Amino acid sequence: MGILNTLNLKPLNIFGDDPNSNAMIFGILYLIAGGILFNTGATTSRMNPSQLTHYFQKGYADDMNNQFARFPIALALFISGIFFILLYLVLNRLT
Repeated sequence: MGILNTLNLKPLNIFGDDPNSNAMIFGILYLIAGGILFNTGATTSRMNPSQLTHYFQKGYADDMNNQFARFPIALALFISGIFFILLYLVLNRLT
């Protein structure tokens, strides 16, 4: 955000002076939502050996199926976020 502000691009304009700032706001929100969807799931770093054994016997397949179900949505959110940020940069150069 600091780099964009030094380039005289105001990505988060709460005063309404920049009508294109909504594209940047939605782009940032979509990137955050995509990151959350990519990172959700079971984390094995804090499990003891018996929990790990049970997880890999019972829960790993379900967790992988859930991850595969979330992946297209997370990817679509990332692509939409990048598209909105690029749209904002293009619109700010044109106006």
